[in-house]
Amino acid sequence: GVSRARRCVEETCFFFFQAEDGIRDFCLSRGLGDVYKRQKIYQSAVTNESTLFKKYYDRGDLPVSVDFSGAQRKLSWKLKPEVLDYHLYLPIFFEGLRETQEPYRFLANRGCDELLEQGGPKILPVLPQLIIPLKKALSTKDHEIMCATLKTVSYTHLTLPTIYSVQISVV
Repeated sequence: GVSRARRCVEETCFFFFQAEDGIRDFCLSRGLGDVYKRQKIYQSAVTNESTLFKKYYDRGDLPVSVDFSGAQRKLSWKLKPEVLDYHLYLPIFFEGLRETQEPYRFLANRGCDELLEQGGPKILPVLPQLIIPLKKALSTKDHEIMCATLKTVSYTHLTLPTIYSVQISVV
């Protein structure tokens, strides 16, 4: 009984030290930070996945196009953003934040800004639907996509006080 338990403990300790020595022999450790570098958690994920935004735009189902009149590009809305169904379109535009090709990237970024700017009280009920597109955009780990997404999130935060004030005055 006792010798068997002791031998089991000794074998466990021996195995533990052997495994640790094997790891050191295989790859020299340069500290704890090296473990995270080897996991590649900071590298951007290459995705060929087409976004819902691109599919809708290519089919002509989005009420927006690029207006090239003048020196700067602008969005041209087929319908005023105030009359759009935000439950349908705002999550699609937020999903478009993952786009890297033009004109999709410009349309998604500028479209999000204009929808947030003119949405008023329509934005708050849609916020739960924006979590998944935001999570997908941030999980790409692509610097440009993450910056555009965080800019849009901060812009959303800036529009929230006006949303609350509109809802409070209506109630």
